[in-house]
Amino acid sequence: MSLRKSPFRRISRGCFWLLLGALMPLGAQSVVVTGIVLNKQDGRPVPGASAYIEGRTLGGSSDSSGYFNFRAGEDVVDSAVLIIHHIAYDTLRMPLKKALGRHVFRLTPLVRPLEKIVVEVPRDRTLLANDLPAAVTIVEASEFEGRGYIDLGDLLRTEKSIQIEEDLSGRKSLSLRAGNPGDVVVFYNGLKMNSLYDNIFDLSLLNVEDMSQVEIIRGSNTALYGAEAFSGVINIVPRTRQDYTARFIQKIGSYRSGDWNLQLNYAPLENLYLNATVKEAAYKRVLGDKSGYLENRSRYYSGNILYEISPSSDAGKVESIGLMYMRVDSDHQNNSFVESIGDANEIVSLSYKKWSPLWQNLEVTAARQILNNRQTLVDVSGTLERRFANRRLSLNVQNRYRFSVLELIGAYQFEDNRLKFSELRAGLDRFSGGIESAGIYQRRHGAAAIARVKARLGKGPVSKALVDISYRYDRVDNSERDVVERQGETRVFYDGEQQRRRWQAGTIKFSTTLSGRAGNLDYDFFMNAGSNIKFPTIFNQISQAAPFNPGVPEIVARLEPEKNRSLETGLMLSRLYDTEAVINEWRLEFSQFSNAYENKFRNYYIPGLPLAFYENVPNADIRGYEALWKLVFLQRIMSMSWGASFYDISDQAAFPFKNKVSVSATLNAQYAGFRLQLKGFYESERAGWLRDIRSEYVELRLPSYYNFDLHLSKWHTLGPVRLFASLSARNLLNTRTVLEGIAIRDRRFYLGFGVEY
Repeated sequence: MSLRKSPFRRISRGCFWLLLGALMPLGAQSVVVTGIVLNKQDGRPVPGASAYIEGRTLGGSSDSSGYFNFRAGEDVVDSAVLIIHHIAYDTLRMPLKKALGRHVFRLTPLVRPLEKIVVEVPRDRTLLANDLPAAVTIVEASEFEGRGYIDLGDLLRTEKSIQIEEDLSGRKSLSLRAGNPGDVVVFYNGLKMNSLYDNIFDLSLLNVEDMSQVEIIRGSNTALYGAEAFSGVINIVPRTRQDYTARFIQKIGSYRSGDWNLQLNYAPLENLYLNATVKEAAYKRVLGDKSGYLENRSRYYSGNILYEISPSSDAGKVESIGLMYMRVDSDHQNNSFVESIGDANEIVSLSYKKWSPLWQNLEVTAARQILNNRQTLVDVSGTLERRFANRRLSLNVQNRYRFSVLELIGAYQFEDNRLKFSELRAGLDRFSGGIESAGIYQRRHGAAAIARVKARLGKGPVSKALVDISYRYDRVDNSERDVVERQGETRVFYDGEQQRRRWQAGTIKFSTTLSGRAGNLDYDFFMNAGSNIKFPTIFNQISQAAPFNPGVPEIVARLEPEKNRSLETGLMLSRLYDTEAVINEWRLEFSQFSNAYENKFRNYYIPGLPLAFYENVPNADIRGYEALWKLVFLQRIMSMSWGASFYDISDQAAFPFKNKVSVSATLNAQYAGFRLQLKGFYESERAGWLRDIRSEYVELRLPSYYNFDLHLSKWHTLGPVRLFASLSARNLLNTRTVLEGIAIRDRRFYLGFGVEY
């Protein structure tokens, strides 16, 4: 049964029109009081602000985008006073009659915001707060919640300097600044998510609706979390508290896709917050030649408990304890040649934060993570079944001491990892060799120290200066146990411990930031320089060393850490205009970087062989430029931005199929509950060097393309209930590029419906 004729499609269309009808104004016996609450100094939305009629119970609260909406009787319009109150801002009082003619309300902060020590945004008190200055992007929930984004990879695919790589199983990985997915470290609520096997995390496992914000650190010079992050760090901040009790969102769209998402929030005590999320999703994609289909199904569960032992108006001095649980199960089927992949990812974490005159800012997090993966392949030549069972125990301890101009930060990270690997073949033993099964045990110790000097220099051209120096030490102990190795047609069993490897390295980083004002322009300048290290993954260790090639003797195969040396500079210029002007703000950002790699791994397969090979090139490098210009106007109701990235990549085998040039332009608008985003983007041709059956390199290319995305959504308040509807259209130009029978750049549509109480 085709989707076009399905009852589900007809019911969905009917629900959509019924919901749109519900969004129309109701009656004429009341007036709607609506608007957006913004920070007067930086123009950012103010969530959690109370908007109400003085002396009455009528009112509402602003959401994550600063938007509020409530109804008041017509009889109060002439005499009523609107109050907008937030604990961190001066209270705004305004006659209701005057407020009805406005849409934007600005509050003055009671304290100055945090110093701007990054290129794009002030730092929030999250994972980024203690690390070195770097080029940072923070994507707030107001930019993606409720829209047609399927997962985190779908959300970030057109962000500056990001490239999403999707395989036929639907698994998505992320590359930053033309690096490889294994060069990016992904954190969820401060917990490392990368697989022990290949240091890659599947972004499709995460639920977009369960995120408060996404933080992107670009560059190799992070200190506290920077080991193995050659390209950068992604941190996902989950929702721990919301101003609603329940929210339900249903999405449907192309490829017979659909998902539903239920979130519950409850605060039984003043300082105790509970929330839980359940999500199920599925889609089915038919191959272009109708020879088969791909089908994905996933289930997502999460829960958080946060108890503030000692609440404080200063977020940095809150003593709290938190418990988090998350589990994701996903299944993939490819019936064109009988392939199935299954993932199970489960995390339990306990965190404790305390401030005291003795300890100052102490943060401790302990976690247990299980990541299991199974892969099955059946074709005419035989069957292949791989299984990976990964268990990780981790402990992170961090402390921060502040003095008048000096700040000292220390951190210790420990991981105990266990990976059980097996690979069973039937009918493929003519390609004998390699490890059939093994237990890999790994312990990692990391310690970092940062010294930061802050100096205020008055009101001259340079008003603030910041200098950071950091040292990090990492040690990795690896051992293989109970190994079964293929040798021809026989199996050799090794009981107990067979091989032990130990790597250790120390890295030093330096950073400086200058901030000030020249005329009407505010500026921030930073420079980072330093080294980083990345240790061989389990995938590297169980792969086969590539045959020696006398024609290129400098390319060898050795299990030694990769090294990286980087240098980056960044500049931001901005100007704020009068609040009543047409243009409210513009901002220009520019950064330049260079990454030089030593002993860079190149992994590859030869067609027809179920064996992975590795080799190392002595030197490789990536150099690049990134720029962004943003314009905010019409009382911050609308904004436009233009971004561009340019990369020079030395080795297309070490960094295959990367965009050398990408350009994007975005228009955002929000008014009276409507949100609109129109995004156009261009990606240059991608080239990669792959091995053929003779083990020689051949070049493959994906053509360049440009396209447009559209997102439109509307929230509407009906008393204590908020209704929601959205439309997302992707790749409007319908550029058809087919990869292994699957259209990867085709037009797609998604509808979303939601209700919140």
